[in-house]
Amino acid sequence: MALFPFYALGACGLPDGLNEKKQFAFAEKMIEDGMLTSARDYLQCYRASKPRGEFRFVAMKLEGEVLLQMGESYWPQAQILFEEWIQEHPNDSEAEYAKLQLGKIHFRYDRPMVAEETLSSIPSSSSLYGPARNLMGQALFQRMLRYIEKNATTQAYDLAPRIEKYHKEALRHSLSNEAKSVSLFQSDVASKIIKQIQYTDLLSRSSEIELSPNKLINTPPPVPPPPAPQLKTCSVMYKIGLQNRISLLFLIVSILHCCLNQQILRRTH
Repeated sequence: MALFPFYALGACGLPDGLNEKKQFAFAEKMIEDGMLTSARDYLQCYRASKPRGEFRFVAMKLEGEVLLQMGESYWPQAQILFEEWIQEHPNDSEAEYAKLQLGKIHFRYDRPMVAEETLSSIPSSSSLYGPARNLMGQALFQRMLRYIEKNATTQAYDLAPRIEKYHKEALRHSLSNEAKSVSLFQSDVASKIIKQIQYTDLLSRSSEIELSPNKLINTPPPVPPPPAPQLKTCSVMYKIGLQNRISLLFLIVSILHCCLNQQILRRTH
């Protein structure tokens, strides 16, 4: 333990005679230096030796972060750790942190429905509400992409209003620059899908046959709004059939899916 050349080692392998804040400073130094296994062992020892200690939440928080850094094979241990904390402290602010981390684990394991359910109980008064809403929007966006992969476009597009809602709520709270970029991007995609659905629904209703006393009258379809000059794709979409519009939208979302996967891969590496 070259980190502690001037101290006799005490319990859990850290210097004896130090207060707990300094001990956690040593643990954080081990994490910073990449000594994740040593840091994990100390933090587990600390929690076992002081099950009701004042700094137990700090130990849990650091241990969870270490386990997440150690790789996917350690995520189940982190999940158990956060679930135990929520069971022991269901109503305090520390439980909100544990729920956020647990939601991240479910999201990484491609369990978006569980992630959304876990995060939904974080109240709007919490400082973690924005990150939680951001992750809920990402989880629904992930579900939407899964539906699209299965050609279940109706189920996929039904999620768009909630995706937009969650991300707009997230943007009204404090977010990191990266999370803010994700919310802006996915909210914009969801908004475009909603507008396309509304226009398709308007076309469908306007082409329905209305009954009159003497004859059947076909209501003429509405005139589409003029496309924005910079969005030439929209002017093409208005000229082709309904099926082609949906196919083109499917293609656009598929491309966005590929871009999103590339962003996730870059972040994880």
